[in-house]
Amino acid sequence: MKSIIKKILLLSVISIFVLAIFGNVNVNADASDVIRTIFTNPGENSNSEIRINYHIDLEKSGSYVIYTEKDDSDWINSTKVMAEEIENNAFAQLNGSGEKFKQCGAVLSNLKPGTNYMYKVCLDNYESTVHYFKTGEQYFSFLWTSDFHTYYDNGSRLKNATATIEEAIKMNGGVDFVLSTGDTIAHGGTYKWWNQLSTASWINNYMFADTLGNHDWMTSKGTTVALGASHVFFGANHNNPKNGYESQENICYYFYYGDAIFICLNTEEFTDAQYNWCEEVLKNSEAQYKFIFQHYQMFNKSGSFNSTGYTRWHKLCDKYDVDIAFSGNSHVYLRSKSIYQGKLSNDKSKETVYMVAPSSDGERGEALVPITSNSELVAKSWADKNSVATSVVNVRENNITIKLINKGGEILDTVTIPAKRGTSNRITKDISGIDKKSLEPSFKMSINGADLTKPYFNYAKEAFVAVKKVSIKDKNDGNVYYLGPLEEGRGKFKLDNFPVNKLLNLEIEVTYWDNEVYKFEQEFLNRKSFGTIDSFKIDSVTDNDLILSWNASLKAEEVKELNILINGKVVKTIAINEKKATISLTDLEAGKDNEISLMLIDTENNEIVTLKLNYLYKDKIVLSDLTIKNVSKDSFDIGDTIQLEVIKNPLEASDEIEWISSDESIATVNNGLVKFIKEGKVTITVRSKLDNSIKGTIELEAVKKELPPDVDPTPTPEPKPSGCNSGSFQFVWYTLSLLGLVIVLKKRFVK
Repeated sequence: MKSIIKKILLLSVISIFVLAIFGNVNVNADASDVIRTIFTNPGENSNSEIRINYHIDLEKSGSYVIYTEKDDSDWINSTKVMAEEIENNAFAQLNGSGEKFKQCGAVLSNLKPGTNYMYKVCLDNYESTVHYFKTGEQYFSFLWTSDFHTYYDNGSRLKNATATIEEAIKMNGGVDFVLSTGDTIAHGGTYKWWNQLSTASWINNYMFADTLGNHDWMTSKGTTVALGASHVFFGANHNNPKNGYESQENICYYFYYGDAIFICLNTEEFTDAQYNWCEEVLKNSEAQYKFIFQHYQMFNKSGSFNSTGYTRWHKLCDKYDVDIAFSGNSHVYLRSKSIYQGKLSNDKSKETVYMVAPSSDGERGEALVPITSNSELVAKSWADKNSVATSVVNVRENNITIKLINKGGEILDTVTIPAKRGTSNRITKDISGIDKKSLEPSFKMSINGADLTKPYFNYAKEAFVAVKKVSIKDKNDGNVYYLGPLEEGRGKFKLDNFPVNKLLNLEIEVTYWDNEVYKFEQEFLNRKSFGTIDSFKIDSVTDNDLILSWNASLKAEEVKELNILINGKVVKTIAINEKKATISLTDLEAGKDNEISLMLIDTENNEIVTLKLNYLYKDKIVLSDLTIKNVSKDSFDIGDTIQLEVIKNPLEASDEIEWISSDESIATVNNGLVKFIKEGKVTITVRSKLDNSIKGTIELEAVKKELPPDVDPTPTPEPKPSGCNSGSFQFVWYTLSLLGLVIVLKKRFVK
């Protein structure tokens, strides 16, 4: 028995010893009391940066974050980032509820866009549970929630909100991050509710973009500064981009995600500084989509404008083309129509949708009330006394879709909001291997005969890879008829709701993925239906004429006449009811592939449609003989010139002829003009370009010019010219403790 006990003890010691060394045992696996209240916040550019916020005890230091891509399951490629640690006494202030702690912030930079990551927070021998986030890419989805007032030790409100959030995410097939319009905490001055929020499953799995609500601002005593209300509670739990205005750097902020900008506002502060800051951010923003979000409602539940919402911000929304203004607070869901300057508008490039979220805690919902103000502007309102609902927002290439979903998975509202801008210059691709210049001739407008309200924009199919977006607008009044991408594999797309019978001067911009812009103008008349015309062909050929035919059913109120053109020149005009025409062969160029066109002219003398065909006219008079006229003599002095004449047979032959010298060092010939250069004999030939066997020749001689006897034949020499010319973890050793245990057990059991 003693021997068995000894063996068991020895094996236990060895097992624990091996695990301690090789199994990386962490006796402090539950680090939630050491590393607390972890939130994943956006970076200013969340396509490549994410910010982490958490708390540790005052006496601790040296915490850090390790992160890697989600599929790096063994953390082989993980990166370590040391945190900035600052003492924070926010919850030890007036009417706050909590102890002082160190607020820790880490910034994860140089991340890959559109990539899933995971991270852990580490301190001494402790490490947190794994958290997750996804960096932004051009198009994305997010969940929009509000007003769940985390409260109660049993977390019932947060559980209701979480159940709704998880259901909406499941129905959407996932989201990329979560956005809140405030009141996430019942009273922000109580630290344990923030800690409770940090334990929610969706907080663990997503980046969280939050705004300060009046409940997040308050203490358990009340909402006034005299009772301790302050934004410091919110600030202590967030590591948002520090790009707000003075004293609001972590409270008001903006961030980019994909090709969208989100601007967070503080509705507990209504200062000119905040308004001016917001305008400056909007003015300098570079994004396809623009969103603002705050806590207090844009519209009141009865439909009236709220002074802290729509009334305060609509001028900036109108001026800078904000797509959506998100808000909460009233606990009643409300969605406006797309409006501009307080009314419905046909200018899609200016309109904004204003939205209010319902409560999602299952306790503080409001009853639905009638819309008594701005009924023409309100598209949808919804509420339930115990309302639990949240929204999913999908940001796509040409539009934004929003669905309001309740806890049971029922879709309560759906809206699609068209894009007002194309992809911004923030998004680029490498297209260095594409010849852009070869694509540009293909870009043009054309009529859609089947539906004249929807003309075509044409392009080469291969342009889809190179082109980011196309803008088509009226140069005179600025109306935008299209702003968006090309369609893959098509070669053309339709434009909706285009003017008919109005001559437009269109300004067309084609923006490539490298942000180079090709700009051109095109006059375009999208006329009414003129009927049909097709099957243009050569019906027959006679000795003297060419007979053309076609099928047509034309409208006299739109078509004035038909023109026949040969090689671009009008040779005949005929009535629109004719379906045949005769043209003379003499109008054609002999020996040439002639282009014959049938052109429709409208009642305003504009070309509508041109049909074309080709005809090679072979019947022609050709040369049978060429002769060079004899000259008076066959010997000429060097330097002389003579003009040779040619006799054609027959004279009316259309052949082109060419002149050739057998030795251009002796004599040159140009169109029959011969110039003698040096002594010697030369043969001059004239021949047909169509048939080289038809030719004429003449032999000539150049001789030295004889000088008078008194002339010195030796030339005077000319003067010569002058001149110059590129974690480790600690292992815990428990051997001494275990050996002590062995000694005690041995004394007790082994005698």
